[in-house]
Amino acid sequence: PQNKLAFSGTMLLPTFPAEYESFASLLENVRSYIDTYLELPTDYLMIASYYVILSWVYDCFETIPYLRARGEYGTGKSRILKVIGSLCYRPCFAGGSSTVSPIFRLIDLYGGMTLVLDEADFRFSGPDAEIIKILNTGDSKGTPVLRTEGDRVRVPTAYITYGPKVIATRKEFEDLALESRCLTNYMMPKTRRDIPLHLPKNFDRVTKDIRNQLLMFRLKHYGEYEVDEKDVIEGVEPRINQVLLPLFA
Repeated sequence: PQNKLAFSGTMLLPTFPAEYESFASLLENVRSYIDTYLELPTDYLMIASYYVILSWVYDCFETIPYLRARGEYGTGKSRILKVIGSLCYRPCFAGGSSTVSPIFRLIDLYGGMTLVLDEADFRFSGPDAEIIKILNTGDSKGTPVLRTEGDRVRVPTAYITYGPKVIATRKEFEDLALESRCLTNYMMPKTRRDIPLHLPKNFDRVTKDIRNQLLMFRLKHYGEYEVDEKDVIEGVEPRINQVLLPLFA
């Protein structure tokens, strides 16, 4: 599509597929990159690293979880969106003041992307809010947003909202169904002194290089991964198991 999203940096894309040694080396590239700019618990660092790679083959699965950072002012929520979001598949950055209309249209227009949504503490976050309904259906295939488009001739139109999403909030969502779709890290003030306050000048180049490797991963392994019901965690509610299985795959 010929618009300014990619040219303005609102959406980030790879430039060409770049080789990498192995899946282990690719995972380590992603993990070490995230660890350079973010202070995360060890387990969530690995979850975030795998989520980045999952986002590049998300459309091979029926469902996908959302990555979410929750914390107060000054705990690094926006940084986590910038760092992790920049590596995901076709990330499109949006603020919490964005209206619903362009969000679902953008996801459909580009044939899928990663929505990176900052300040997602919506005034209404209960199950009846329109943005919550879209997020609740955007984690699985087959539940498009339906709208009637056109002035003189009214045409029913389906918009696909399925895809990975990286979200930052200060509070919990009122809707527990949306909460169950999120892999949440509760942000704390950083203690490491080696994390830069400002992203370096080579940040965009480094992220582009890793995105190029991730593009090669998508081209090499698209369609090879599938969920395995043997990975179901006993004693955990079905919704959580459903969103975790693609990550395990």
